[in-house]
Amino acid sequence: FICQIVLSKTGLPTLTYGTERIKQLIHIEEQESSSATALLNNSDQSLTELDLRGYDCAISWGAVTTSGNETSATAPLMVISQERPSSPGVLTCLLVMAGHFNLMKEDKASASYEGASDATDTVKTRFNAVAGSTLAPFTHCRVYTVTWDSEDSLVNTFAPKDSFEIAEKESRYNVLKKLLGWTKCVMRIGADGAIHIFVPTIE
Repeated sequence: FICQIVLSKTGLPTLTYGTERIKQLIHIEEQESSSATALLNNSDQSLTELDLRGYDCAISWGAVTTSGNETSATAPLMVISQERPSSPGVLTCLLVMAGHFNLMKEDKASASYEGASDATDTVKTRFNAVAGSTLAPFTHCRVYTVTWDSEDSLVNTFAPKDSFEIAEKESRYNVLKKLLGWTKCVMRIGADGAIHIFVPTIE
């Protein structure tokens, strides 16, 4: 198999590392979290002066086929830590990455919030506001695109009114889960980095 890491940050050159650079890659994807650690070869010291913290990371896995290298991208992560462990004659760079849901668990509401008793905002409207960082307690957070792949009958008709509350320092992830709790929808992070909402098929 083959793997590839693409690191990008606004205003800076995109960096691509393949199996010739990656010494070890541990990537764990779960329903509500994802993480990865990558040990990169730094024998040429090209990574020594780079600060990769805050870079978006796209990991792709694949195989060498008769048509060439074929890979499939996974949900993106962000580099949250960088170390340069070394031993005599061996120079490496260790990157620790966290998924978007993990990052949203660290986004804390700057103040408490309570919906008005006559508010007409639906679950969908509230969800878009929290994810898009336009609702007051989360305007300091990163903006996420929301893609509604499928919807149930409640998400765009039910208005939580004053039942919708946010406690100060409550995580943004918890608020999004709470909103979807009024519906039959679930969420996941797509390879495009967006939060995808859909009604799961249950048998």
